[in-house]
Amino acid sequence: MIKIFNKNYLVLALFAVLIAVFYGNTLFNGFVLDDRKVVEENVYVHSLKYLPKVITGCIWEYTNGGCAGKTLHYRPVNSLSFLITYQISSQPWFFHLVNLVYFFSIVSLLFFFVRLVTRNTLLAFFTSLIFLVHPVNSEVVNWISAVPDLTVILFCLLNLIFYAQYRIGKESEKKRNLLCSIVFYFFAMLSKEIAVFIIPVLLVSLDLFLFRIKRRQLLMLQELKKYLLFGIPFVMYFFMRMAALGGLGGLTSKSDYLGEFSLVERVNAFFTLFAYSLKEILFPYPLSFLHDVPIGSNFFNLPFLFSFLITVLFFFLVYFFIKRGQRLFAFSFIWFFIFFSPILVFFNIAGERNHFFERYLFGSSIGFALFAGFVLAYLWQRQSKQTLRRKLLVGLLLGIFLGSSWIIVFRRNEVWADNITFLRATLQQKPYAVSIREFLAYELLTIKGDEEAAKAEYEKIVEQDPSYKGIDNAYSHLGDYYRKREQFEKAEEYYAKSIKAAGERNYKSYNNFGAFQEEQGQYLKALVNFCKALKIDQTAPEPQQNYSRIASMIQSVDDAQYIFLYQDVMQGGAFEASQERAIAFEKKSCAYGTCFYTFSARVSKGEALFPFLIMATAIPSEIIKIEKAEFNSSSQEIVLAIDSNYKDRLITFSFPSCSGARYETQVSE
Repeated sequence: MIKIFNKNYLVLALFAVLIAVFYGNTLFNGFVLDDRKVVEENVYVHSLKYLPKVITGCIWEYTNGGCAGKTLHYRPVNSLSFLITYQISSQPWFFHLVNLVYFFSIVSLLFFFVRLVTRNTLLAFFTSLIFLVHPVNSEVVNWISAVPDLTVILFCLLNLIFYAQYRIGKESEKKRNLLCSIVFYFFAMLSKEIAVFIIPVLLVSLDLFLFRIKRRQLLMLQELKKYLLFGIPFVMYFFMRMAALGGLGGLTSKSDYLGEFSLVERVNAFFTLFAYSLKEILFPYPLSFLHDVPIGSNFFNLPFLFSFLITVLFFFLVYFFIKRGQRLFAFSFIWFFIFFSPILVFFNIAGERNHFFERYLFGSSIGFALFAGFVLAYLWQRQSKQTLRRKLLVGLLLGIFLGSSWIIVFRRNEVWADNITFLRATLQQKPYAVSIREFLAYELLTIKGDEEAAKAEYEKIVEQDPSYKGIDNAYSHLGDYYRKREQFEKAEEYYAKSIKAAGERNYKSYNNFGAFQEEQGQYLKALVNFCKALKIDQTAPEPQQNYSRIASMIQSVDDAQYIFLYQDVMQGGAFEASQERAIAFEKKSCAYGTCFYTFSARVSKGEALFPFLIMATAIPSEIIKIEKAEFNSSSQEIVLAIDSNYKDRLITFSFPSCSGARYETQVSE
């Protein structure tokens, strides 16, 4: 027992040293990309008083202003990890240290798992070593926001270890081991959604390939009952997720979460992505945050045919290994595919179309490491006249792999130093990655305060991809740039472009244009744009404040200034007369010197009226001051009060609206 403990201690110590050598310089890095939103600016992880939100909320709740319908991700373990870490230290180096602790734990658990199911310590060591130093894993280790990728593998390995103990351990400990396996399945799901189906498939694969349980036996009632026990944490997770996200959390939105591929493109993506993943796992150089993978609809070009053949060969090897009794080889291939399969189904779930990220391969790299570790262990342990030569060959191969991996990883860690360093390095590799360029421009503007550099980046976005989904932000920032320099014509030009590009998806374009118009003294035009911003997002604080300020100012206009307000409404350009008969006169009643005119609004859905801007003119051209205006949004009823002296006059009422239309209705006696 002491010898085994000492061997384990030495192996784990070696893993710790290697992680320090490969990733020690990450402790000097800062918060990068999403880290600022989910950690640095996320008040819900800054205090333990928000501990309940670990279960009831989501990591993007503070940034998005809620969870329901706004995110796909329900990952309480991620929130809890950030919350606890922040209580100890809010500095980025400590968050990076936590990532290294997670990574060390995964490497160690992988060693124990492989040794447990194969009873081969050398194979377990080689597998863990290859996984530890493989360059493709550097993105997950470097990126604080990738904690879910770390914790899901950690709990997955714990689940598999206890399940293996359930299968091959002592009879007296079977129930305890199965219970622990079920519990860690629950924590894996709370870490990342992919665990929901990945772990059950892995458990069945373990039973079939490593524990050699026949398929007929697995279908027996006793075995099915055991599998069904894993449904208990799944049901718990499902209802927790539904409660926090207000439903499926975006899964029903195909355009957002399944990409915009056609069925043919989806099939093409399956083979192309899988072949590309094999290329990256075998030759992970150069490392890049974004990888462009061409997805098309042509099945008869050479790239697709090559990808198709590679995929077919992969599954043929799985079949071949099973037939030859090489079940560990088959299991390693299946592991690789199982962990990559969510990408094949949900590719383009986030980020830009056709971009492949290295973190997609973090779980799959264990399958590769298991396969490579088996080959190295076989060469090392096989006894023959060439034993020494083979061991030297294994040592040489490992030395080359470790040395080249260290150079790649250590240099790559430096790229993750801070946002600007990272973004510029990414753009050097992918100059047409406009989303990265937009992020860089934002950093230069808000963090560095370098408006000229930010302007140059926004102009490149406009030049490179005028159809980019975030082009409205680029136009809006360019409008801000010229507004500050009092180049008002250029500012107005870019604000107008921003609104045209944004359509109904971005309230900020309307709000920024409104703020510009307010500065120019165009208050009614500003009011219209603030109103349009609120129609897109009623909870947005900036347009709320801006709208209230302008509305209050207009309602406070005195009688002497009323004529100027009238002229501005009727002729100032903020509202255009509409031919649509959207306002219908219903009735009139007069009493005590006041007449009340009731109208029904038949405007299109989503349209809004400005009651305080409704104007009235008695034929031929006498302006009437409306004493009181009430609008019931639920019944769409408008009630206007004017002096009864006009009760026998032909009156034209004008109803300005949020869309910029002005509806007119005439009322006679």
